[in-house]
Amino acid sequence: MDFSISKINVVPVQAPADLHKAVSGQGVSADRNTEAELSNSISLEQTKEMTERIQMHLDRMSISLRFSTYGKYDEKISVTVYEKDTGKVIREIPPEEFQRLNEKMEELIGIIFNGNA
Repeated sequence: MDFSISKINVVPVQAPADLHKAVSGQGVSADRNTEAELSNSISLEQTKEMTERIQMHLDRMSISLRFSTYGKYDEKISVTVYEKDTGKVIREIPPEEFQRLNEKMEELIGIIFNGNA
């Protein structure tokens, strides 16, 4: 699966009903409470501002990002940075060689644990 970013948009999402409890600490463990506080520390306005600044930098540098999935169940994401005008790949994170190595390692693990060695 491949998808590209040409413009970054931030869309507000309706929080679940129990989010207020998590943020206020009602009935939530200390670890989850801290996690909720951290995830809630950036407001929607701050997120919008950050994405606008990122988009401005991307536009100024004339680059785009393309996201792809890989792995046995497409559970991992790679990012390709490329020039808008030429389509030339500047960088891929993680590199394609690492993605192939990851697939081979998963195969080997399957062979070892399934007893097919």
